[in-house]
Amino acid sequence: MPSLILVILLTQGTAYELLVRLHTEPGFNKTKKPWWDTLPTPDQVLCTELLSEQDLDVLQSSWLTRHAANMRQLADDFYNGRSGRGKPLNDVIAPASVSFETFLYVSALVTTRTFYFYHDVGGERIAKEYFLPALDMLNHPFEGPGNAWRENDDDWVYERATQPIKEGEQITHAYHVGLTHRPDMSFAVYGFVQKNDPPLLCAQDLPGFTWQRAFDDTPATDTEIDPQGHEAVREEVQRLKEILDGLPTTLEEDEKLLKKASNWKRRTMLELRVERKKALRHRIKHLQQLLDEL
Repeated sequence: MPSLILVILLTQGTAYELLVRLHTEPGFNKTKKPWWDTLPTPDQVLCTELLSEQDLDVLQSSWLTRHAANMRQLADDFYNGRSGRGKPLNDVIAPASVSFETFLYVSALVTTRTFYFYHDVGGERIAKEYFLPALDMLNHPFEGPGNAWRENDDDWVYERATQPIKEGEQITHAYHVGLTHRPDMSFAVYGFVQKNDPPLLCAQDLPGFTWQRAFDDTPATDTEIDPQGHEAVREEVQRLKEILDGLPTTLEEDEKLLKKASNWKRRTMLELRVERKKALRHRIKHLQQLLDEL
């Protein structure tokens, strides 16, 4: 699997190329339309770069706000021909035109609906991305690795069952293993909130987190990063308490707002706030128990 930084760069470039082909190749447009009509509409897609400033405030996350701004800037560079990979989009497809918001929407579709594979090209391993109708309908599992896994060669893509699947049971595939088990990462990449029992810290709340390496894989559990020694545990408890106390609302307040939320996007954003605070409380309690044992 290519790194998420590479995926982001591929995503913006693919959105640009896709829109060019849709507007300049009538045959390409015609053959893709039946599939295109099955894709989520703009109001059915949840990606950080599509969120308004008001929405980003709801998330209570400076990192996600920064990530959204970076994604929008990168999209703007491609759209306006500043990426070094082509002219401004509307110059290429004239007399047709595409708004920047539409470009962001198509970029979001590419982010959430494409699959990445490596191929040997001239002795190099090159990452390529593909839309795979039908396979892109498989959901991420609520827990565990799912019950199917994807394999590919240069000609075919296979989704193989990894365990017996009963009739009527949902087929699930774990996307970006090592990353999306954290609730903020599942939200940042795919627009859903991964819930865990026990709750896992958001990646942004892990010790040593930096936005430059935000998409690095993280441990499967939080206990794998338990600090060693009384002073180290005490410092970590204090660090996590400061994060929790610095958030503008409490867990209880968020849970009340979540019960009242009727808009699905707002519910998802509130779910992230709830999961984050649950995990912070759980982690603090665990570390305080460690202190009592030292």
